[in-house]
Order: sequence, then C-alpha cells, then structure tokens
Amino acid sequence: MSTSPAPSTAVAIRPAASGFGLAMSPQTIEQAEKFCQMLAKTEFVPKAFRNKPDSIMVVGAMGARLGVDVFTAMSGIADINGKPCVYGDLMMAVCQNHAEFEDCIESTEGKAYEDTFTAICTAKRKGRAPVTRTFSVIEAKEANLWKKAGPWTSTPQRMLQMRARAFALRDTFADALAGMHSVEEMADLVDVTASASVQTEPRAAKKRTIETTAAPAATENGGAVQQTTEQPSDDPSGASASAGGQSPAAEGEHAADAGVPAKTEPTTARCQEVTEALMKRGPGGKALVLGIMKRWKLAVVADLSLLSDEDRQAYIDEIAEADAKLEPVAGGKA
Repeated sequence: MSTSPAPSTAVAIRPAASGFGLAMSPQTIEQAEKFCQMLAKTEFVPKAFRNKPDSIMVVGAMGARLGVDVFTAMSGIADINGKPCVYGDLMMAVCQNHAEFEDCIESTEGKAYEDTFTAICTAKRKGRAPVTRTFSVIEAKEANLWKKAGPWTSTPQRMLQMRARAFALRDTFADALAGMHSVEEMADLVDVTASASVQTEPRAAKKRTIETTAAPAATENGGAVQQTTEQPSDDPSGASASAGGQSPAAEGEHAADAGVPAKTEPTTARCQEVTEALMKRGPGGKALVLGIMKRWKLAVVADLSLLSDEDRQAYIDEIAEADAKLEPVAGGKA
C-alpha cells in the first residue's frame, strides 16, 4: 500500500524572470532608474529608501538574485555594518522556493532556558543527506549573547531558533542565499571600525608660555616687572596659547585626555550598544528602553538598520537623554 508524500511547506514566490519581477517591471536601465525614482518619492517604501533611488536600484537587483520582487527586497534585506543581510523569515522563504527544497524542520530540546536548552534546525535538500545545526543557551552565553539587551532578553527562544536556522540553511542552500547571512546573526556583531583610531604620526609640540617673575625692579609706580618668555613651537599652524587661555588644538587634546568620547557613526551596532547600556541601569533603564522602542515601533533594535542615519542618530540621542534623566539610587544603580 503506497502512501502519498506529505504536501510541501514551500511558499510560492514568483521568480524574478526579468527586472524586479513585477508586472510593470522595467526592461532597460533607463526605465529602472525612472521606476526607482518614482518609488523613492512615496511613503510606501521603508524610511531607509525614501529619496534614495540608487539604493532601491541596488536592493532590487539583490532581490532579483534571491528570486523576490523589489518590495520584498526592501522589507527583507537590511544593511548591517555595511553588509547586506536577509531577515530569518525571508531566508526561509527563499530556500523554500528553491527547486531542490524538500523540507525544513525546527524544534527545541531540553528544559527551557537551562544551559542545555537547544534550538535545532534540520534542512533537507532533494537527493542529499539532511543537514542539522543547533544553537544552545550555553553557546549563547559563551558568545556573550544571553540576556543581552533587546531580543535576547525579550524573545530568547526565537533568537536561538534564528541562529540554528541560519546555520542550517546557509550550509544547505548556499547557492540560493548567495552568501548572505541573517540579520539576526549579523546584528550581534560589533562594528569595530566606527570608533577605532590609530595614531601613526607623533603629536606636534605645543607652543607654551612660561611666566617668570624677575627680581623686583623699580618702576615709576613702585611695582614689580613680570617677564614673559615664549618657547619656540614646532606647530606648523602657528597657533599659540596666551597666558590666560589655550589654543584650540590644546583644548582638543585636553578633551581627549579627559576621556571625552569621539563622535561615532550612527550604525545599528552603536544603537545596540547604547540600548544595552541603558538596560544595564536596572529596572528603570529597562522600562525606559521598552517605552522608547514602543514609540519607535521597533520589535528589535536591529530594525533600525532599515532607517536612515538621521533616524538612527535621533534614536541614539533619545536613549542618551533618557539615560541622563534616570536618577541613580542607593548603591549607584538605577
């Protein structure tokens, strides 16, 4: 007695036969440019793409490579620290639409949130052995992810699932994903290029003013004469400090010595850092973060990757303002 195979769980995504795979798909580069300019002027595209037709053009081409239309690409592909990545749900959809996709089974093992609690994902490609990948709580702790501010605190099981899924699907359908990682995975990486700086040249000598008091000399009014001696400077700009002030360069150096942080780019990783810092202030900080994320309509901080630099900077400023208003309690904690 034969049994019929279980129905496929694949979702139907219309392949991008040409252009962006739309009914009104442009066929030439000129038509594509006009089409992207039209989309960039509307409010029906994510904020990160408004008034940016070139970005729409590029993400549309990436979407065509994955087999999705430009609208799906704009909502499902994000720029994480300069690297295009796909959200976990789109990653699954792209693989399910692959001609050789057979199945993908996800499950968990162990008692919830103990060290041995593990997310499991098994991907099966036609004609090949199943590929199983896992990600456990202990692995998340070793990577300093467990209880990290954001989705690792609010939806930890989902984040374990996304890690296991990304590993399994990337290893099984590398051709379909074209080397793209998941947003959930890459958002946890810190962009070290934003704040790193290396001083390769020695500092120029500062022009200093040395005040010396000579032996009292008679003057018409009986006072003493104060002599001022200027030391030569190697500063090519010729900037000098007066007896009562400092040069702009010296002030900048004093600011650096005082530990004033240099302004960094408003990357998604930077947003994650300031969010974590506020969360660590205690219950008050966590409540402020949840309120801010609710106002911004963010499910996770990584969603800020879809916004513009100006919006991310505004988010960072709001977090900083909330942190400044949070009064410490006894013991120095909020």
